[in-house]
Amino acid sequence: MKTTPKVKAADRTKLTDSAISSAIKIYGGGGARAELVDPSTKGLRIRPLKDGKAVWSVQLRDQSGELVRYNLGEYPTIGIAAARRLAETTRYKVREQGEDPNQARQDKREAAKNPPAPAVTLRGVINDHYGKTDIAKAKDGWESYEKRIKLVFGTLYDRPASEVTRVDLQLAADNWKSGGTASAAVRYIRPVLKWAGKRNLVAMDTAILDQPRPVAKGERFLSDDELAKLLPVLKTFKSRKKPSMHAAALRFILLTATRLDETCGAKWGEISDDGSEWTIPTRKQVKELAQEKGVKRKLKSKTEHVIPLSIEAQALLAEIRPANPKPDDLIFANRKGNPVDQWDRVAKQIQTKAGVYNWTRHDLRRTAATIMGRRGVAPFVVEAALNHKDIHSGLAGIYNKARYTQEVGGAFQILADWLDHIVQQKEAADERGA
Repeated sequence: MKTTPKVKAADRTKLTDSAISSAIKIYGGGGARAELVDPSTKGLRIRPLKDGKAVWSVQLRDQSGELVRYNLGEYPTIGIAAARRLAETTRYKVREQGEDPNQARQDKREAAKNPPAPAVTLRGVINDHYGKTDIAKAKDGWESYEKRIKLVFGTLYDRPASEVTRVDLQLAADNWKSGGTASAAVRYIRPVLKWAGKRNLVAMDTAILDQPRPVAKGERFLSDDELAKLLPVLKTFKSRKKPSMHAAALRFILLTATRLDETCGAKWGEISDDGSEWTIPTRKQVKELAQEKGVKRKLKSKTEHVIPLSIEAQALLAEIRPANPKPDDLIFANRKGNPVDQWDRVAKQIQTKAGVYNWTRHDLRRTAATIMGRRGVAPFVVEAALNHKDIHSGLAGIYNKARYTQEVGGAFQILADWLDHIVQQKEAADERGA
């Protein structure tokens, strides 16, 4: 449901923590309620509440031209920098993608009140089909079929059959580690999908699957189902009973779409004072530091790369931040303060625990870019987020990369939101199956 603003904006001075605290105290003490407006971010404002807190909102016009307002969350849980990025993200979703966050929240509440009847899953479709064939009578034959289908397509088993797409199935087959097993699974599942398509249980084109091919170098990215299994492991994986810095670094790579050397060489001094930005130094700066202090770090860029950190990325850094770190201290360091190493050994442990195989650290960067593109982020913004040397857009000749900072910040928040959505969907599915 769309809401229109009811409180008149009263103050357009520079938005700071002290100004917000002052407005909260005045209103809490019985004074007039003053809504503060951020002059640097269009439509962003904050309104004090009686309980000593304040609530962020963004006012804008939707695609129909109607003036609407959307709540963004409470202060100080959401700080000023994070609120600015949320405002830009919300503006993009509403103006460019036609979304209505208020309606989405209302739909979610209604869905919780009236949960739909359990959907027919892919597992149910497979069992129902083979239960009606002669194969089911031959125990050895059915067990062989089921074993291969479940190995390759098991991550899709508990998804509603109507939501399983041909792309999901093809990627599962292409990414399976054994080409022979994957080929057999494709042969066995095709008749199931044809049968289900005729009964409107799946889309008619779902059965059009190619025999799997090996994923070429530079093409691998993780599917949503793989991420649903991997992300919880990255958050809980431990080394010697302590949270693993390897796992934290992998989460950070995924949230920032950066390279392994960039993340592993990151220092606390590169994070802004408010924790909202990470500035990766230039190749020249790193080379000069190496000559001065003997610190090695491989970087590709000739220019500084400023990354606006999503709320989730900021929270990750807050989790691992030691007390009073020095500017030159590594963020992702081992117990001796040196860069984390033995990546191949730890990566194999994480892959085995998650059940997601055959991916590299750089594939996480590619996965982040793929998600941003699929979620509607403009290609030139994705390239700016990746810090590519050339932004392949007609706008590149007019605008400087620095002009894309807000768009990039919005893109990273869209990425983080989708990763959270993947995990929440998995948790909800697990609860339904419990």
